[in-house]
Amino acid sequence: MSASVQPVPDTDEWWQATRKAASSVTFQRSPRLRELLVYICDKAIQNRPEDLREQQIGCAIFGRKPDYSPGEDNIVRVEMRQLRILFND
Repeated sequence: MSASVQPVPDTDEWWQATRKAASSVTFQRSPRLRELLVYICDKAIQNRPEDLREQQIGCAIFGRKPDYSPGEDNIVRVEMRQLRILFND
């Protein structure tokens, strides 16, 4: 897990569900998607929608510099699509 992800305590039922999903076989094969899932769930659980913007995710999860352009570098959109595909299967 990256340093930018500060999970809530394990006693929280939503956080426990997140950890369960993140530890599934599917996410063991894709650590990048696992980290994205954990980050998104963590920010949602903590009610921090300001940290769920494309630019914030790009910096926090994919190591992009704060001034990167999501319009030119679509890593977040590509990986979010992959995450949605996993949950729709």
